Amino acid sequence: MAGLSVSREACQTTASAIGPATSAVVTALLADPAVDRLRTAGRLVRLGERYDAASLEAACARAVQFAEPSYATVKRILVGGLDKTVAPAPTPNPPARTFARSAAELLGHLFGGAAWN
Repeated sequence: MAGLSVSREACQTTASAIGPATSAVVTALLADPAVDRLRTAGRLVRLGERYDAASLEAACARAVQFAEPSYATVKRILVGGLDKTVAPAPTPNPPARTFARSAAELLGHLFGGAAWN
């Protein structure tokens, strides 16, 4: 009954021993005030039993890089072997567009102004 003896401090200590990215994922899981994710954090730390600590740390780092710090994401990365590949650089957001006409020009006829065409 490993799930009965899991505590927040033990999960955080084990995650810190694995590495900073694993610690960040466990911290994110335990930080939710509405949902108790202690069991999920314990399962994440126990992934270190099936995979080595370096692979778990690399998978957690990749999950943090893509802003998806969850157990399911880390496990998919490990199962797919993506922890051993170089992560692609995130694509930047396109530049913001500006309107060609102001609101007064477009909607001026509704408020007693002139129409734009």
